[in-house]
Parts: sequence; C-alpha cells; structure tokens
Amino acid sequence: MRSFRRHLLAAIMVFVLTAITACSGSSGGGNASNGPNATSQEGSEEAAQAKGPFGKYDKPITVKTVKRVENNTKFKQGESIENNIWTRTFENELGIKLSFDWIVETAQFEQKMNVSISSGSLPDIFPVSASQLQQLVEGNKLADLTKVFDEYASDMAKTLVNQDGGIGMKSATFKGKLMAIPAPGPLTDQSHLVWVRTDWLAKLNLPEPKSLADLLKISEAFTKNDPDGNRKDDTVGLIADKTVFDTLRGFFNINHAYPGIWIKDQSGQLVSGIIQPEVKTALAHLQKMYKDGQIDREFGVKDLTKTFETIASGKAGMVIGSMAYPLAVLQRTKDNDPNAEWKPFPLPSSDDKPVKIELNPTVSLFYAANENTKHPEALIKLLNMFIEKMWGATADPGTFHKSEGVEVFKYPPVTISKVKKNLEGYRALKNAFETKDISKLDVEQKTNYDSIVKFKDGDPSQWGYYMVFGEGGSQSVIDAYDQNNMFIFNEFIGAATPTMVQKGATLNKLVLETFTKIIMGDEPVDQFDTFVEQWKKLGGDSITREVNESMASR
Repeated sequence: MRSFRRHLLAAIMVFVLTAITACSGSSGGGNASNGPNATSQEGSEEAAQAKGPFGKYDKPITVKTVKRVENNTKFKQGESIENNIWTRTFENELGIKLSFDWIVETAQFEQKMNVSISSGSLPDIFPVSASQLQQLVEGNKLADLTKVFDEYASDMAKTLVNQDGGIGMKSATFKGKLMAIPAPGPLTDQSHLVWVRTDWLAKLNLPEPKSLADLLKISEAFTKNDPDGNRKDDTVGLIADKTVFDTLRGFFNINHAYPGIWIKDQSGQLVSGIIQPEVKTALAHLQKMYKDGQIDREFGVKDLTKTFETIASGKAGMVIGSMAYPLAVLQRTKDNDPNAEWKPFPLPSSDDKPVKIELNPTVSLFYAANENTKHPEALIKLLNMFIEKMWGATADPGTFHKSEGVEVFKYPPVTISKVKKNLEGYRALKNAFETKDISKLDVEQKTNYDSIVKFKDGDPSQWGYYMVFGEGGSQSVIDAYDQNNMFIFNEFIGAATPTMVQKGATLNKLVLETFTKIIMGDEPVDQFDTFVEQWKKLGGDSITREVNESMASR
C-alpha cells in the first residue's frame, strides 16, 4: 500500500502553537550521580534558559541516547544517525547535542537494551519495551516524567500521545507517576468490517447486510445460487484462513465475542475474551456454515496468501477483515474481472444489541529517561520538535520526512505516529472534495486525493484508493465506528505476565486446534466447554490472576 509504506508523511495541519508556558528550572527526577549511571549532561542551570516546549538551551547540553535502525535504513551522502538534518536541528533550535552510546539493528535492539539494563549503563533517554519498562520501574531506575511532561509537552504532543483515548499514557503510568512516554501504534485501522461482492448481491437480488441473519442468507446464496454464473458449484460465501482470527475476528465481534482482548466481567474483574460463552455461539454459526459448504473446505491448511488467491480468482463473495483489502487482494479481483464490485459494510449485530469492534491498543514501545539524568525535559523537547517538524505549523515534509528519496523521518531517537492517521486522512479528503479546497491536505493526503481523482476520471488501477479513502470506502465505515463509540478496548494494558510468557504458546496452540476442529465439525460445539476448563488449568487461571494483580498494582 503506497500510502502505508510512506507512513508518517508530513502533514500541514492547522495548528496554532499555544503561548509558551513559562516554566523554569529543571524538573524532578534529576539526581546527579558519579556512579555507573552518571549521564553526560552538563549542569542543570541551562534548563532555566530553555523554557517551554521549544525553548533553546543557551549553553548546549549533551544528551546520551541509543538508537535502533532498520537493516535497510539509507542515508544521504555524508550523513549518518549521528549527523543528519534532525541532529543538526535539535542542536541548532533546541541546543541539544545527541550522543549515541550504541546503534543496532531493530532485531537486536531488545537484547542490547537488556544488556544495558543489567549492566546499569543506561543513557539519558532511551526506548524500552513494555516488559523492560516494568522492570526499570520496579528497580527505581527511571525519572518521573509527570511534571516535565505537564510543563514542557506541546499541545500537539499532548494530543497525539492521547489519541488512543489515553490508554498508552495509562500503560506508562505507575502509581500515579508517568514513567515513560508511549509510542502508540495504529489503532482504528485494526477495525474489522465486511467486504461483500455487491455485483453478486444485485445478480441474486439480495439486500445489503444489516444483521447477522442477512449475512448468513447472503453467504448461503453466494454458495448455492451460482453467483458467478458458470453453472458450477465452485463458490464460497465467506472466506476463512488457518489463523482463524485474521479473517474471522470480526465474525466473533458480530456475536458480541471479543477473543483477542481482556474485558471486565460484572464484578469488575478482568477476564479473557477467548473463554466467554459468546465465543461458543460464534463457533456454532461457523460450524454450520462450514458443514453447508459456505466456508472453504481447506481453510484449516491455507495461509492468508492462499486464501487471498481464492478471493482474487473470483470464487468468494464475502471476506471480513482489514480496511486495506482493496489495495491488494480486492484490487486483484477487479483486475481479473472488471465487473467485480466490492463494498465495505459495518459489522452487523447478531441481535438488537449494538455491535462493538474489538481493538487492542497495546503500546509496544516507550521512551524513558534515566533516573540520574539532569534534564529529563530534553526527552519531551525532542518529542515536541519531531511532532512540530512532521505535522506542526512549521512542518517541512520535503526536509524532515523524505528528502531526496531518503526516509529521514526514521533518524530521530524519539518518534511517534498518529494512531488515527488514515481516518484523519479520510476526513480531510472528504472535506476537500466537498469544499473543492485542497490547500489543507498534507503530502500523503494529496497523493491519495490525486489517486481518487484518477479513478473518477477512468483509471481502474486507482480503484483501491477510492475504496479506502473515497466516499463509501472502508475509512467511512471506520469513521462511523469512531463517531458512534463502537469500539471496545483491551482492558489489560501491562506487560506480559510471567505465566503469559511461560504458557502463552501452549494456550495459543490449544485455542487454534480446538477452534479449527469445532468449525470443521471434527469436534462438537460443546467441546468449547472442555476447552475452557483446559485453558484454565494449563495456565489461564494463573494468567487471569496475574493480569488482575498487575492492574490493581497501578
């Protein structure tokens, strides 16, 4: 997906910088040390000269950090992680010189950071995983960022780190203290929706799906009524793959089951969605559909690639899943059959109760500051500057995002993405088409705008962009989800518990094997009850206890 590969393309958002807060002095957490954790920063008096989110230190400070880079990272001639447009900007505009203790490829990062943690050689600021954050907090190795974030974070920084509803910030907060800055990943794009061959709907004179009953009738008709008109029994109603949840998670949501997240029971305790009775109801529907030939007989051995080949070949009428399908597999269907028409629909409900869309806003990366750093606010200032140059009033995407074909936005030690980037892009495009004003579109949005215009002018190769960002596209469905508060979030926000680490693979295997056998009819639906007991005995009960203890300790 072109736009996705260029994630973090800079935006020209209308953003008014608020008056710079008159903050003074260095913030808490800065205990100088001559021990192994001593940092390189020079004196605390400079902080008083660096007021507000973008204030510059009169006397530059040096901030020690580390960096993980992708193995295919490229640099402009003469540049490196230590010397590039970002490092020079941080020094020139903030008075912050960066010094890198080490730089490794992403695959080696967690192990390298574990070595730094165990040896007590932490830099001033650094990224950590959720488990590393937990470990460092318990060891009192981190600076409390509560005060410096409140005083130094720009309004836009505060907005972006809370775009996931504050879940990321909550996951970085321990006993009321903000111990790191979360870097949330894409959120609303996780939403599942239903893609339906609407040319088959029209051919078979079927209504659009507004309920589970509608969806089941459509699936049956797509399977039995020869929707492709070749007089062969060679079509299926609903696609599935061997992972079960990649293409059927939304089907569970339709039945008010949330197998991928932790939810609260009536007593307020967290329970795993995978063992709730609604899951059994969904499995019963799927078993019946499989028995009736509505699901591919070989789904249990087909990966997503093989499954998508079935879709592209024109032998499937419905697929539940990603908003991005038109940019790949569904576009291939159109390429093979120009008459094929797909349309996204919101997940329908199985009854009169509103459907909820399961989202897992887990933050996998955090930015923390050494307990001994003299300037923990430097972390916040670097974050402010990254956001400003990417999306603020002074954004310059040609310099700070991608320059001469090089993705320079990957260089800074502190970065963040927008969790609703594509949803915001859809809304911006909708406004642009309605007002005929494209002046407020950022570079990525303008690119997608051009693709939609090309499609409307007759270029079928741009259909995928229209079906994601255009009128009635997948982001319009997600927009409705968002505006109608239809999301249900994972209630557990901590790092993996000890039993999760120890037993997780065993439990996941149990889930996959049991669910696949039930759907294929090799086990009765009541086997789900046995599965629940097995899940609990094999570690599920311990995990549930640990999850609740972890949340209670926050």
